[in-house]
Amino acid sequence: MNKNRSLTLAFSCLGNTLTSLLNNLELITAKENLKILVIVQKWEAKQPEQKSKKIDLVFLDNIGLSRSRNAAIKHANTNYIWFLDDDVALENTDIDDVLNIIQTGVTEFYRVKVGCIEWKNKLFKNYKKLEKVRKINLLQVSSIEIIANLDYVKKSQLLFNENIGLGTVYPSNEENNFLIDAWDSGAKFTFIDKVLIRHTCIFDDRILASDKIFEIKGATASRFNFLGVLLLCRWFFRFSIFHKNLGYGISLIKGFLRGYKHYK
Repeated sequence: MNKNRSLTLAFSCLGNTLTSLLNNLELITAKENLKILVIVQKWEAKQPEQKSKKIDLVFLDNIGLSRSRNAAIKHANTNYIWFLDDDVALENTDIDDVLNIIQTGVTEFYRVKVGCIEWKNKLFKNYKKLEKVRKINLLQVSSIEIIANLDYVKKSQLLFNENIGLGTVYPSNEENNFLIDAWDSGAKFTFIDKVLIRHTCIFDDRILASDKIFEIKGATASRFNFLGVLLLCRWFFRFSIFHKNLGYGISLIKGFLRGYKHYK
Protein backbone atom coordinates (compact mmCIF):
# COMPACT_ATOMS: atom_id res chain seq x y z
CA MET A 1 0.00 0.00 0.00
CA ASN A 2 1.14 3.49 -0.81
CA LYS A 3 1.29 5.12 2.61
CA ASN A 4 1.54 8.70 1.44
CA ARG A 5 -2.11 9.55 2.06
CA SER A 6 -3.10 9.72 5.72
CA LEU A 7 -6.40 9.47 7.58
CA THR A 8 -7.81 10.92 10.80
CA LEU A 9 -10.48 9.04 12.70
CA ALA A 10 -12.32 12.04 14.19
CA PHE A 11 -14.61 11.04 17.05
CA SER A 12 -17.23 13.32 18.57
CA CYS A 13 -17.65 12.40 22.21
CA LEU A 14 -19.42 13.47 25.40
CA GLY A 15 -17.51 13.59 28.65
CA ASN A 16 -19.42 10.73 30.27
CA THR A 17 -18.47 8.34 27.44
CA LEU A 18 -14.84 9.38 27.09
CA THR A 19 -13.28 6.67 29.24
CA SER A 20 -15.05 3.82 27.49
CA LEU A 21 -14.24 5.32 24.08
CA LEU A 22 -10.53 5.58 24.91
CA ASN A 23 -10.52 1.96 26.04
CA ASN A 24 -12.07 0.88 22.75
CA LEU A 25 -9.65 2.97 20.71
CA GLU A 26 -6.72 1.13 22.29
CA LEU A 27 -7.76 -1.87 20.17
CA ILE A 28 -6.96 0.00 16.97
CA THR A 29 -3.62 -0.95 15.50
CA ALA A 30 -1.23 1.99 15.19
CA LYS A 31 -0.14 2.96 11.68
CA GLU A 32 2.11 5.67 10.32
CA ASN A 33 -0.63 7.14 8.17
CA LEU A 34 -3.43 6.90 10.75
CA LYS A 35 -4.28 9.40 13.48
CA ILE A 36 -7.04 9.34 16.08
CA LEU A 37 -8.64 12.58 17.24
CA VAL A 38 -11.32 12.78 19.95
CA ILE A 39 -13.35 15.98 20.34
CA VAL A 40 -14.86 16.06 23.85
CA GLN A 41 -17.89 18.11 24.91
CA LYS A 42 -19.70 18.37 28.25
CA TRP A 43 -16.81 16.98 30.26
CA GLU A 44 -16.92 17.44 34.01
CA ALA A 45 -14.06 15.38 35.38
CA LYS A 46 -10.44 16.31 35.01
CA GLN A 47 -8.74 15.33 31.78
CA PRO A 48 -8.11 11.56 31.81
CA GLU A 49 -4.66 10.22 31.21
CA GLN A 50 -3.94 9.39 27.61
CA LYS A 51 -3.02 5.74 27.34
CA SER A 52 -1.43 6.11 23.94
CA LYS A 53 0.38 8.79 22.01
CA LYS A 54 -1.72 7.85 18.99
CA ILE A 55 -4.85 9.45 20.51
CA ASP A 56 -5.22 13.25 20.55
CA LEU A 57 -7.84 14.88 22.77
CA VAL A 58 -9.46 18.28 22.24
CA PHE A 59 -11.83 19.61 24.93
CA LEU A 60 -14.52 22.12 23.96
CA ASP A 61 -16.33 24.51 26.28
CA ASN A 62 -19.44 24.61 24.08
CA ILE A 63 -21.84 21.95 22.82
CA GLY A 64 -23.25 21.01 19.44
CA LEU A 65 -22.36 18.27 16.99
CA SER A 66 -21.58 20.74 14.21
CA ARG A 67 -19.14 22.57 16.51
CA SER A 68 -17.50 19.25 17.27
CA ARG A 69 -17.15 18.39 13.57
CA ASN A 70 -15.67 21.82 12.83
CA ALA A 71 -13.19 21.42 15.67
CA ALA A 72 -12.14 18.13 14.10
CA ILE A 73 -11.62 19.85 10.75
CA LYS A 74 -9.53 22.54 12.47
CA HIS A 75 -7.31 20.22 14.49
CA ALA A 76 -6.85 17.33 12.05
CA ASN A 77 -3.78 17.52 9.82
CA THR A 78 -4.05 14.46 7.58
CA ASN A 79 -5.12 14.13 3.97
CA TYR A 80 -8.50 12.58 4.78
CA ILE A 81 -10.91 12.69 7.72
CA TRP A 82 -13.62 10.24 8.78
CA PHE A 83 -16.35 11.80 10.93
CA LEU A 84 -17.29 9.38 13.70
CA ASP A 85 -19.32 9.19 16.92
CA ASP A 86 -18.45 7.58 20.25
CA ASP A 87 -21.02 4.78 19.81
CA VAL A 88 -19.77 3.23 16.56
CA ALA A 89 -17.87 -0.03 16.18
CA LEU A 90 -14.77 -0.15 13.98
CA GLU A 91 -12.51 -3.08 13.23
CA ASN A 92 -8.91 -2.89 12.09
CA THR A 93 -9.85 -4.54 8.80
CA ASP A 94 -12.39 -1.75 8.17
CA ILE A 95 -9.72 0.88 8.69
CA ASP A 96 -7.31 -0.97 6.40
CA ASP A 97 -9.98 -1.03 3.68
CA VAL A 98 -10.54 2.72 3.99
CA LEU A 99 -6.82 3.41 3.86
CA ASN A 100 -6.61 1.34 0.68
CA ILE A 101 -9.52 3.27 -0.82
CA ILE A 102 -8.00 6.71 -0.23
CA GLN A 103 -4.61 5.68 -1.66
CA THR A 104 -6.01 4.99 -5.11
CA GLY A 105 -9.12 7.17 -5.25
CA VAL A 106 -9.55 10.51 -6.97
CA THR A 107 -12.72 11.49 -5.15
CA GLU A 108 -13.10 14.25 -2.57
CA PHE A 109 -15.89 12.51 -0.64
CA TYR A 110 -16.62 8.86 0.00
CA ARG A 111 -19.76 7.38 1.51
CA VAL A 112 -19.46 3.96 3.13
CA LYS A 113 -22.23 1.66 4.36
CA VAL A 114 -23.13 1.20 8.03
CA GLY A 115 -24.01 -2.22 9.41
CA CYS A 116 -25.67 -3.28 12.65
CA ILE A 117 -23.64 -4.05 15.76
CA GLU A 118 -26.26 -6.54 16.96
CA TRP A 119 -26.80 -8.36 13.65
CA LYS A 120 -23.74 -8.76 11.43
CA ASN A 121 -25.75 -9.50 8.28
CA LYS A 122 -28.12 -6.52 8.58
CA LEU A 123 -27.66 -2.94 7.43
CA PHE A 124 -28.30 0.18 9.48
CA LYS A 125 -30.68 1.41 6.77
CA ASN A 126 -31.75 0.61 3.22
CA TYR A 127 -29.14 1.49 0.62
CA LYS A 128 -30.20 1.92 -2.99
CA LYS A 129 -27.82 0.78 -5.69
CA LEU A 130 -26.81 3.85 -7.70
CA GLU A 131 -25.36 4.03 -11.18
CA LYS A 132 -24.42 7.65 -10.58
CA VAL A 133 -24.34 9.84 -7.49
CA ARG A 134 -26.65 12.83 -7.71
CA LYS A 135 -27.06 15.80 -5.42
CA ILE A 136 -30.36 14.53 -4.07
CA ASN A 137 -28.66 11.32 -2.90
CA LEU A 138 -26.77 13.39 -0.32
CA LEU A 139 -29.97 13.68 1.67
CA GLN A 140 -29.66 10.02 2.71
CA VAL A 141 -26.07 10.27 4.01
CA SER A 142 -25.26 10.23 7.74
CA SER A 143 -22.18 11.82 9.33
CA ILE A 144 -20.51 8.53 10.22
CA GLU A 145 -20.66 7.45 6.57
CA ILE A 146 -18.56 10.40 5.42
CA ILE A 147 -14.86 10.16 4.59
CA ALA A 148 -13.69 13.50 3.23
CA ASN A 149 -10.55 14.80 1.58
CA LEU A 150 -9.45 17.18 4.32
CA ASP A 151 -7.11 19.08 2.02
CA TYR A 152 -10.09 19.86 -0.20
CA VAL A 153 -12.34 20.71 2.76
CA LYS A 154 -9.87 23.24 4.11
CA LYS A 155 -9.01 24.70 0.71
CA SER A 156 -12.72 25.14 -0.08
CA GLN A 157 -13.39 26.50 3.44
CA LEU A 158 -16.16 23.97 4.02
CA LEU A 159 -17.63 23.86 7.51
CA PHE A 160 -20.68 22.45 9.24
CA ASN A 161 -23.43 24.97 9.97
CA GLU A 162 -23.21 25.45 13.75
CA ASN A 163 -26.77 26.75 13.94
CA ILE A 164 -28.17 23.32 13.12
CA GLY A 165 -27.49 19.73 14.21
CA LEU A 166 -27.61 17.94 17.55
CA GLY A 167 -27.26 20.32 20.47
CA THR A 168 -29.05 23.19 18.70
CA VAL A 169 -32.65 24.30 18.28
CA TYR A 170 -32.69 22.53 14.89
CA PRO A 171 -31.20 19.10 15.68
CA SER A 172 -30.96 17.64 12.19
CA ASN A 173 -29.58 17.83 8.63
CA GLU A 174 -26.17 19.33 9.47
CA GLU A 175 -24.30 16.64 7.55
CA ASN A 176 -26.59 16.89 4.52
CA ASN A 177 -26.08 20.63 4.19
CA PHE A 178 -22.33 20.21 4.66
CA LEU A 179 -22.32 17.75 1.75
CA ILE A 180 -24.54 19.99 -0.38
CA ASP A 181 -22.05 22.81 0.19
CA ALA A 182 -19.29 20.45 -0.93
CA TRP A 183 -21.27 19.44 -4.02
CA ASP A 184 -21.91 23.07 -4.93
CA SER A 185 -18.16 23.75 -4.58
CA GLY A 186 -17.43 21.12 -7.25
CA ALA A 187 -16.49 18.13 -5.10
CA LYS A 188 -16.74 14.62 -6.53
CA PHE A 189 -18.51 11.84 -4.61
CA THR A 190 -18.14 8.07 -4.62
CA PHE A 191 -20.51 5.74 -2.78
CA ILE A 192 -18.70 2.60 -1.60
CA ASP A 193 -20.86 -0.52 -1.71
CA LYS A 194 -19.39 -2.08 1.42
CA VAL A 195 -20.04 -2.06 5.16
CA LEU A 196 -17.03 -0.46 6.83
CA ILE A 197 -18.54 0.67 10.14
CA ARG A 198 -21.24 -0.52 12.53
CA HIS A 199 -23.81 1.18 14.74
CA THR A 200 -26.56 -0.03 17.02
CA CYS A 201 -29.78 -0.83 15.19
CA ILE A 202 -31.83 -0.68 18.39
CA PHE A 203 -33.37 2.77 18.18
CA ASP A 204 -34.85 3.29 21.63
CA ASP A 205 -32.89 6.52 22.17
CA ARG A 206 -33.44 8.14 18.79
CA ILE A 207 -34.43 11.80 18.77
CA LEU A 208 -38.20 12.15 18.59
CA ALA A 209 -39.77 14.07 15.73
CA SER A 210 -40.32 17.77 16.38
CA ASP A 211 -41.45 20.90 14.57
CA LYS A 212 -37.86 22.19 14.45
CA ILE A 213 -36.57 19.02 12.79
CA PHE A 214 -39.14 19.34 10.02
CA GLU A 215 -38.53 23.06 9.68
CA ILE A 216 -34.84 22.52 8.90
CA LYS A 217 -35.77 19.67 6.55
CA GLY A 218 -37.94 22.13 4.64
CA ALA A 219 -35.08 24.63 4.55
CA THR A 220 -32.79 21.91 3.20
CA ALA A 221 -35.32 21.07 0.47
CA SER A 222 -35.23 24.72 -0.63
CA ARG A 223 -31.65 24.15 -1.86
CA PHE A 224 -32.96 21.95 -4.69
CA ASN A 225 -35.02 24.61 -6.50
CA PHE A 226 -37.90 23.01 -8.48
CA LEU A 227 -36.93 19.53 -7.30
CA GLY A 228 -37.18 20.95 -3.80
CA VAL A 229 -40.85 21.74 -4.40
CA LEU A 230 -41.44 18.09 -5.32
CA LEU A 231 -39.53 17.00 -2.20
CA LEU A 232 -41.61 19.34 -0.08
CA CYS A 233 -44.87 17.91 -1.43
CA ARG A 234 -43.69 14.34 -0.95
CA TRP A 235 -42.47 14.96 2.60
CA PHE A 236 -45.56 16.96 3.51
CA PHE A 237 -47.92 14.11 2.77
CA ARG A 238 -45.60 11.38 4.04
CA PHE A 239 -44.80 12.94 7.40
CA SER A 240 -48.23 14.46 8.01
CA ILE A 241 -49.84 11.06 7.48
CA PHE A 242 -47.16 8.95 9.17
CA HIS A 243 -46.97 11.11 12.29
CA LYS A 244 -50.63 12.16 12.09
CA ASN A 245 -49.48 15.68 12.82
CA LEU A 246 -50.33 18.43 10.35
CA GLY A 247 -48.03 20.76 12.29
CA TYR A 248 -44.99 18.88 10.95
CA GLY A 249 -46.11 19.57 7.41
CA ILE A 250 -46.63 23.23 8.23
CA SER A 251 -43.10 23.37 9.70
CA LEU A 252 -41.74 21.89 6.45
CA ILE A 253 -43.39 24.66 4.46
CA LYS A 254 -42.18 27.30 6.92
CA GLY A 255 -38.55 26.19 6.54
CA PHE A 256 -38.86 25.95 2.76
CA LEU A 257 -40.28 29.46 2.42
CA ARG A 258 -37.66 30.93 4.71
CA GLY A 259 -34.90 29.26 2.74
CA TYR A 260 -31.71 27.68 4.02
CA LYS A 261 -29.82 30.98 4.25
CA HIS A 262 -32.14 32.01 7.08
CA TYR A 263 -30.54 29.32 9.25
CA LYS A 264 -26.92 30.13 8.50
